[in-house]
Amino acid sequence: MNTRQRFDVVVVGAGPSGASAAYHLAVQGWRVALFEKRRMPREKACGDGLGMGSIAVLDAMGVLTRLSGCRAVGGVEIRLHGDRQETSAARFAGQAHGLVVPRTELDTLVMRRAQDVGAHLFEGCRVTGFGRAADRIDSVHYVADVAGAADEVLGVDTRYVVLADGGTDKLRLLAGFAPHAPETTGQALRGYYENVPALPDAFQLHLPLMDADGARTLPGYGWVFPLAGGRANIGVGYFPVQSADREINLRRLQAGFLERLARAEPRMAAIRQVGRLIGGPLHSGMDPQRCAAGNALVTGDAAGLVDPFTGEGIHTALASGRCAAQVLVRALCADDPALLAEYGRMLEARYGDRFQLGRRFVRSYAFMWRLLQTTTDQHSALADTMRHGLFSYGDPDAAPDAPARGPHAAYLAAVRGGMHTVAGRDFPLLTRIAFQFENHALGTLRQSLAYWSYRIGGREPDEQAVAVSACLELAALAHAMQDQAATGRVPGGRHGSTGRWATAFAVMCGNYLLTRAFRTMRVQGDDLLQYVVLAIAKLCDTRLGAAVRDQADERQLAAYSCGLACRVAARMAGCPDDVQAQLDRFGAAVGAAQADAGTGRATDPARLAEAMDALRTIPHSRARARLGRLAAAAC
Repeated sequence: MNTRQRFDVVVVGAGPSGASAAYHLAVQGWRVALFEKRRMPREKACGDGLGMGSIAVLDAMGVLTRLSGCRAVGGVEIRLHGDRQETSAARFAGQAHGLVVPRTELDTLVMRRAQDVGAHLFEGCRVTGFGRAADRIDSVHYVADVAGAADEVLGVDTRYVVLADGGTDKLRLLAGFAPHAPETTGQALRGYYENVPALPDAFQLHLPLMDADGARTLPGYGWVFPLAGGRANIGVGYFPVQSADREINLRRLQAGFLERLARAEPRMAAIRQVGRLIGGPLHSGMDPQRCAAGNALVTGDAAGLVDPFTGEGIHTALASGRCAAQVLVRALCADDPALLAEYGRMLEARYGDRFQLGRRFVRSYAFMWRLLQTTTDQHSALADTMRHGLFSYGDPDAAPDAPARGPHAAYLAAVRGGMHTVAGRDFPLLTRIAFQFENHALGTLRQSLAYWSYRIGGREPDEQAVAVSACLELAALAHAMQDQAATGRVPGGRHGSTGRWATAFAVMCGNYLLTRAFRTMRVQGDDLLQYVVLAIAKLCDTRLGAAVRDQADERQLAAYSCGLACRVAARMAGCPDDVQAQLDRFGAAVGAAQADAGTGRATDPARLAEAMDALRTIPHSRARARLGRLAAAAC
């Protein structure tokens, strides 16, 4: 008679997310069962690309040093159009490196690593259902894939369950989760190819992706990821934005992509397919409120965590498994399934800017893909930066550089956090792209000037001061975006036509940021609101006036925005009118010098003299000394 085994957690699916969850639980001593219906190694529809986020998790798990036969890459390269003469490869400067590793090797190693630290592996065992006691799953039923054996249903007892079985809906429904939404489910197909000519060390993405008949573009891309030994992982993937997109033949789509590759690069015509083509769904409908049900969690593909633009799902799989384990440990210790609700909040904090749900998901991404499709032949700073924001393979969980300690550093961090809180509430994806246009050096200078100008009044900046600074920074960013609509120019960037869709995007982002800033300002007081709104309107008029003349003067704009930051902070701190005016004059001189430095022009020595002269009438204080040092550094 079979002896009933009992576990703290049963994990269904031994791919990256399930094995990660099992590892992070077992390494802490919890009793974990890890079920995998197939026997490793097994193939998977995937591009095999690992960004820095994936590499960091694998390294912490002790898997990275065990990888063999992988190829390092230096970043992401976007190739535009099939005709080689029109193709533009844009390597993103400073992009973190990555690896290309076949999933047959990666998944096996991650699963074995979980087994190494104590997870009990049920390999070749297919989970068929669950037993319940009240509103909790208390057992997991399975069938062992043993040659010659009858389909005897076996079972194990458990306190909690993690569903990491990818895209199937059967177990989701049995565990109390909703099925995957078709409007947020894409499709992908990949194959391995040999005799591939030398490829750059990069994740190579090809836009636009045409349908099999070449009649229209699809919301997706083709990829060529280099492997060792003259081999490559080549595939296609897309997300549907209309019903006809769900009927596309993936094999024909792949064949058409290979034909265009060969036309663009004749040497690619000699490549040979190795093995069979593998296809599968791409689930991107992550809903943080539906990632937990009773005493069960979903991770990775089962949670809809495939990135809808890069198509990358390995990092989110590994990271979501780790997050699930963190939450489960707390629930296990307290014996309280209600604590699993924290898991959804953790996912939202990490990936909310990439996943928008339901009909809003379809509308937002349909617009963004349309924007990509209509700007693939454009090389303006707007188009290039937008593509960078969408297709980045960096590490979304990377910790920022540790800031300097003290109230000033805390203020800068609070303003930065306030900007993201205010702007990212409704359209986080658009906001994420808009932030790619931020001038960090000038923004940090403005915030520092505001902080020490406020201190001139003898007080430490409060929450209101942080909120106003955040709104002023969002206004500056909004005007930078709208400058694109008027001139197609980014300060320090390249000139070029943005096109109708790109212009609409810039205007929309700018208007959205301004709207969010003004809504936040409404709660700060009528007198201050009127003053700041008029000041922002003047900034807008200065920018657009310069755009109409096609003579955008970044020195003038930087001078005005820095002077404004000083004056508003001094006004809020209760400084006299003459002190406000002098700080405005001081900030303008420093801002102009910073603009000169940012464009590589020599700084006029008179700038420092003007700035220091403006400080002389201000009562001596530590804050005045710090302002003087800021001026010296900028000038």
